[in-house]
Formats: sequence, C-alpha cells, structure tokens
Amino acid sequence: MTGDLDDKSHRLAVKGLRIDMSARRWAIAGVLVGAVALGPALLAGGEADSHSCSDTSVSGDGNQVQLTCWTEQADDLARADSKQEILDRAGKFAGTAPTGPGPWPLVVVADATLGLKVRSSGYADGVQIGSAAFRSSVWATCRADTGFDPEPGDSTGALWYRITWPTTGPGTEFGNSSPSDPHQGWVYGGLVAPAGHDGNLPTC
Repeated sequence: MTGDLDDKSHRLAVKGLRIDMSARRWAIAGVLVGAVALGPALLAGGEADSHSCSDTSVSGDGNQVQLTCWTEQADDLARADSKQEILDRAGKFAGTAPTGPGPWPLVVVADATLGLKVRSSGYADGVQIGSAAFRSSVWATCRADTGFDPEPGDSTGALWYRITWPTTGPGTEFGNSSPSDPHQGWVYGGLVAPAGHDGNLPTC
C-alpha cells in the first residue's frame, strides 16, 4: 500500500514538473515574440524616427505636452554623428508643418569650432550678440526673407529665423537658447536644421 502511494506521489510530481516546464516554455516564447516585434525599434534607438509632434495626443496643459515633444525631437536630432546625418534625419520631416503655438526647435549645423552667429537682426546691419554651438538647439518663433544672404553659394537664400535668446549683446560668447528666454536674436537658415518639422514657420 505504501509503495502504491509513493508511486502515485512520484507520478503527480513528474506531471507537475511537466506542467511547470510547459508554462515556462510558453512564457519564454512570449518574450521572444515581443523581442522580435521590438527588435527594429531597439536597433534604431539612436536614430530619430519620423513621428511628428502633430501626432501627439494633447491633454491638460497642451502647450507643455507639445514643448516636451519638440524637446525630444531636438535631442534625437542632436545625437546624429555629423552635420550630414543631422540634415538627412531632418529631411524625414519635409512637408510636416510645425504645430502648436511655438517656439519651435532648430538644431545648429554650423562649424563645430566657430559655432553659429546669433545676430541682432537678419539684415546686413545686424551685429553679433552671441554664438550657438554645433548640435545645440535654438528656439525659433518665426522666419523671414530679409534680402540679406550671407552664404550666396548655398541654396538657402536670405532665409533667417528669429529665435529666443538670453542676452542682447553685442558679443561672441556661446549661449543657450530656451523657449522662455526674454530676448530675441536672428540666425541664418542655412546653418540650422528643423527638428521634427519642415521649418516652414509663420512669417515674422
């Protein structure tokens, strides 16, 4: 009798082990399926995708939601390895209009040593009031064709963006633009790349 009970207990233990192993196999399979589905996204983790802030679901403080999205787009773009890669990634948003009240981010693609001149205006009589570093973000409120083209050899023309800036200058010191800066400056459109939008901002 004792032998029969031991035998039954053994069979139940084996059966329980098989059920447990089966459950583990299903769990592992689920993890693998999830990893395959996420694989392309994980591999592309360092590259900005083509998700637009115009697709962002806005609730509560809509301005803050949009600002957070624009900041993420600028940070993604700034992680590119070179000027050309920044421009290539920015090109994914051709035809994507900026949304929300602004300001909107631009990423500096000027020379890494000299940086981007921030001027008091986009006209020939403007003076330098600061500099913005390569890969940094500047926040633009509008754009204008001023008639002043500092780089006649490129295809930008006389496009200038008015940005928010912390100082009024004059000066050449490097500074950081933020959406809440109290002053304004102007940057040449050929040395910045729109982040998450096509750069077609309202006209100043």
